[in-house]
Amino acid sequence: VHYTNFVLSVADRRVEIEGIAPSHELLAEQLQAYALMREVDRYELGIARVREGGVVGFSVTLYLVQTLFGAP
Repeated sequence: VHYTNFVLSVADRRVEIEGIAPSHELLAEQLQAYALMREVDRYELGIARVREGGVVGFSVTLYLVQTLFGAP
């Protein structure tokens, strides 16, 4: 998986990621890895679209656990 854009919002405890995966299967593996990370509360897949060459362009938002950046 190759990332093309990465935006972190500490205030919202959110990471917006855009990238390219070689296949839907490898994207699914990456999503499962996010689900297993203790720092990630949940994730939302925005888009997953096959592009020229058969690669999969995607966007995903990670919602981080409240304790990651310290208590407010």
